[in-house]
Amino acid sequence: DLQTLSHLRFLMALLLKKISSQQKLQKLGYEKRLIDNVVVASLKLANRKACEDQSLTAIERMRRNVEEFLNWIVPAKAMETFRQEQQSVENILDKIVTMYMKHK
Repeated sequence: DLQTLSHLRFLMALLLKKISSQQKLQKLGYEKRLIDNVVVASLKLANRKACEDQSLTAIERMRRNVEEFLNWIVPAKAMETFRQEQQSVENILDKIVTMYMKHK
């Protein structure tokens, strides 16, 4: 699970760096604090629901926040397809990051 959490953090860091301006990244505290907190800050800034429930494990909080982030940035039709295919949050994130790395 720690390996999965590390991988999620790595992918989110890549994705945020790709889709956000340097100014926005600085405002969110990118590279100055744990990526989990940057994701939460990003969601809050966009008035999206961020999970900060300390009764959940770090990986469960991160999964929920990544899912909310993906719901925000990925077109609804694509997310619906991923859900129908029963794709995990990790797999969806991996696909999105791969797509951004190829196209930009």
